[in-house]
Amino acid sequence: MAMIIYPAGQAPKKKVQSLKGMSSILESKLSEYIDNTEKTNINHEFQDYGYRLAMRLQDNTRKALYIKLSQAVPRAFMEDAAAFATDYPHAKNKGKLFMWKLHELVSEYKLTHPEFKLELGMKRKPKKAKPVKSKLPGKSKPSSKSSLQSDQQFSIFS
Repeated sequence: MAMIIYPAGQAPKKKVQSLKGMSSILESKLSEYIDNTEKTNINHEFQDYGYRLAMRLQDNTRKALYIKLSQAVPRAFMEDAAAFATDYPHAKNKGKLFMWKLHELVSEYKLTHPEFKLELGMKRKPKKAKPVKSKLPGKSKPSSKSSLQSDQQFSIFS
């Protein structure tokens, strides 16, 4: 191998690569999966994983579900269920197969680990009804139920 000798002060400069930020890394990875016409706002890794999982399962309509699952469910369960669904021959609906397998894996794990809880945060608590305040002049408090009901009926007009 021949050695190249440069005159003093004329040696080629080494290119220094700078560290990339997380957003630029996600953008470069997402460019493989995202159609340019579709607008996405992916800021976290779990959002990226959920989006890629939806594309892998060919279930574009339920991207939000996969993003929520990728945030709450351990990744090992997600990967096993996704591998099962994508490798299943002649699957008509890979998303449905994925959800079935995920349920099976989590149920099986709960049998051996009863303390395991899976909180998805999807349950909505019912809102408490706020009492309607009377805005009619001359009345400070309703005296009976009938006057309370009439105040509630007309409170939308005030």
